Amino acid sequence: MAGRGRGRWWAWAGAVALAVLGARARAEAQPTQAEPQVPAAWVGTPGKASGLLDVRGFYHYASGGRDAWSGTELLSYFDLTDGFSGAFVLRQEARDEVARYGTMMLIPQLSDKRYLVLATGVGNGANFQPVTRLDVQLRGFFDGWRGVMYDVGGYATWWTSERRQAAQSAALIFWRLPYIVELRELVTYTDPGLDPGRFHGKLSAVVLWGADNHHWLLARAAVGTEPANEPGMSFALTEDRPVANLAVGYRRWLTADYGVSAEVEVFGQANTWWRAGVLTSVFADFH
Repeated sequence: MAGRGRGRWWAWAGAVALAVLGARARAEAQPTQAEPQVPAAWVGTPGKASGLLDVRGFYHYASGGRDAWSGTELLSYFDLTDGFSGAFVLRQEARDEVARYGTMMLIPQLSDKRYLVLATGVGNGANFQPVTRLDVQLRGFFDGWRGVMYDVGGYATWWTSERRQAAQSAALIFWRLPYIVELRELVTYTDPGLDPGRFHGKLSAVVLWGADNHHWLLARAAVGTEPANEPGMSFALTEDRPVANLAVGYRRWLTADYGVSAEVEVFGQANTWWRAGVLTSVFADFH
């Protein structure tokens, strides 16, 4: 199968989303002759391995006297033989503290239509980073409907304190090249330890337009609720307030093996704070 022609979006956006927001990955596809549109990150080319290495830098301005966010990421996607692949992310971020965080994702193929996404993340340093996180997702195609994928699963997070978090996530991914659309819902339950826990929800949409090994244009939006971000205030005293974020990005292959990308993102929480920033990267495509 034309493995290297499909699935790079799982590498450069999906794994980052996994590391930062949850066990999520976006999909892309390259049409082939009489073959199912399965991401290359899950099928590969028999006897041939491929991969992608992405080096990123980012900066976000934060309002309300909060420290700006800045940092670097090293992201790698690998597609091995026999329908087995994965990705990893190493991230260093500075706000009021410095945090280092890593995520490893494996995507074994269970059958012709189903795939298991397993991920673990560990980090240290800053309060906003989990210490340990485990993600499990089941993805697959509907019988007789190869243009739509489903994605169900969730994650669990443990901090060094008594704080815990569990989440349930589900998505539909629609393929109609050159467009790919993902619609997702996420419900989280946060247990702060001493205070009562609370549920929060979020809805998101991702739209991709383009072609692999040429360019991808990205638009991402999400709305939901989160506890008010009030530094120094206990979880029990915070209110649940609406949040929203919007991002636009572009990825361009300059040659068959190298390229660049950039993304602009804005996030806001009602009556609390907001941030705006940019991410740039250079990447190498191995095949």
